[in-house]
This record gives sequence, C-alpha cells and structure tokens, in this order.
Amino acid sequence: MGRSAEPFEADVEKVLEVLQQIAAQYGQETTEYASLKVAAKAILFANAESTRQRFEEFLHAFQGELTSAQIEHLRSVGIEVPGNTGSE
Repeated sequence: MGRSAEPFEADVEKVLEVLQQIAAQYGQETTEYASLKVAAKAILFANAESTRQRFEEFLHAFQGELTSAQIEHLRSVGIEVPGNTGSE
C-alpha cells in the first residue's frame, strides 16, 4: 500500500519523482510512458503558472521603496536599481 498523500500533494518534486519511477516500468514507446510524460509536463506547467501568478500578485501589491537590504541583494546579483536609495 502507498504512503499518505496529504503532505505529498504539495511537493511537486516528489510527485515528479514518483511519475518517473512509474514511467521507468514501461518502455519509452508505450502509451503509458507517453501519458506519464504529458502528466509530468502538465504538473510543471501548472506549478509555473501558479508561481507566475503569485509573483504578479506580489508586484501588484508591492508599495513603497525597496529597503536597503533589498537593494544590496539586487546589487550583489548584478542588478542596479536606479533612483531607489532604499529604506529601512
């Protein structure tokens, strides 16, 4: 019998690992393998869309100036923020 699915459902990496394990039981030319491959891509797409949507919501809700720590972090990864002196 399988494991409890409650915390598992939100862990995309674990879901994809299980799909990979199941797919390994079939030849790459089978409809089962192809179906699992499509399912994995659908999960990745849904996860990417969710992340994009959350980011857009964050951008829409973001108010005010960047903090000094945020500006410093952006600069540390090579991004300059013109005209923003930052706030604490």
